[in-house]
Amino acid sequence: MYEKKQDGHSKGDFYYIIELNDRTKIDLSAQEYGGFKNDEDPRFILERLDNQLVKMGIPKKASMKNFEYTTKNLAKTYTDKIRNILENTP
Repeated sequence: MYEKKQDGHSKGDFYYIIELNDRTKIDLSAQEYGGFKNDEDPRFILERLDNQLVKMGIPKKASMKNFEYTTKNLAKTYTDKIRNILENTP
């Protein structure tokens, strides 16, 4: 079990939050998803979304600070997707 953080996520959780102009936040965290067409993993979808947002020049904050925690519980395929998202910059 990981230490809980103030934002409701544990250390090592991967999460993707979009903040709109009116300061509304949409948490697209993988654990929040229900299901997807063809059972595609949410991290694969988030990678495509992230690529589009970065190409559009939308500001992004990302941190590799606790990335090593994700590697303890996920297969390399998934951690590679998370790393791609975190390192994707304009």
